[in-house]
Amino acid sequence: MRDFFVEASAADRSGVKSLALGRSPLAAVCRVVTGTVAGLLLGTGPGIMPAIAQVSTLTVVRSPENLSIWLGITSRLQASGVPYEVLELQDLDDLSDLGGVEVLFLPNLRSLSPAQSAAIAAWVKQGGRVIASGPVATQSAPEVRQELRSILGGYWAFPLSQPAKLDRVDCVPAQPCVSAWASATDNARAAVGGVVIPTGLASQTTATWAMSDRPPAVVTTDRATFFGWRWGEESASSVAMDSSWLQAAIARYGPVTPPIAAGSPAASRPAAPAPTPVPAPPKPAPPSV
Repeated sequence: MRDFFVEASAADRSGVKSLALGRSPLAAVCRVVTGTVAGLLLGTGPGIMPAIAQVSTLTVVRSPENLSIWLGITSRLQASGVPYEVLELQDLDDLSDLGGVEVLFLPNLRSLSPAQSAAIAAWVKQGGRVIASGPVATQSAPEVRQELRSILGGYWAFPLSQPAKLDRVDCVPAQPCVSAWASATDNARAAVGGVVIPTGLASQTTATWAMSDRPPAVVTTDRATFFGWRWGEESASSVAMDSSWLQAAIARYGPVTPPIAAGSPAASRPAAPAPTPVPAPPKPAPPSV
C-alpha cells in the first residue's frame, strides 16, 4: 500500500501535516506542481541547495524498525521539499511491488527478507535508484547482507565512538569530482554516525568523518547513495543536515524514469513469435530435348 504525500504549506512543517493524494491523475498533476514549489523552496535560506528544475518522487520504506522515529523522518522529508510516497515494508515482496518507483529510500532498515532484497536488487538492475542510511541489513541473513552490499556499493561496519562532523572529499584538478553534487550540503553540526566501507570498484567515498583516520561517511555508486548515519533520528543528526543531503542525492540522480517492473503489461507481454519462413518456389524443370 503506497500513499503519496506533498507538503501542504510551510506552516504545516511544525505539525508534520501531509496531504495524502493516492496514486491517481490528481497525484500526477500535484507531482508537477510540487516539483515547481520544491524548486522554489530549495532555493531559499542559507546552506540550502539551488532550485532543482525537476524533482523525482521519492518512495520511502516504512517498517516497525523506523516507526519510532517516523515523526523525525517525515519532518525532514517535508523540510527537503521533495515529493514523496510511503511504501510499507510488509508490502514489498516482489519486483512488481516496485512498479512506478523512481527513487527508493531505505532509512535505517536493519532487517530485510531474502525476497525483499532480491526484489530491490532486480529493480536496481533494471535502472532503479536507491538511497539508504544507517545500519542497513545488519540484522538480516548473510545472503541478504551480501546482496545489499552489492546494491549499495558499501556496508555499515561499526558505529563511531563519538559525534563528528562531515567533510566532503576534496576535488582533484583534471579528475572527475566525486563530491561536486554534495557541494551545498549542511555539515555545520556534528552527527552520531558510523563507518561505511566501500565494497566495489565502482564505489566512491563522497564524504568522510572529520576524525584523524578519515573513515568513510557517504559512499556512492552510479545507482546508490549510502549515508553513514541514522537519517531522521533526532539524536543522530540535524534537520538541516538530513534535508540538505537528501536534496543533493535526489538532484544527483536527475529526472528518473521508473524501470519496468515484472508483472507490468510491458514486462509480462509475451514476445511476438518469429515469422514463419516462406519456402522458395520450386525451380522449373529444364526443357526436354
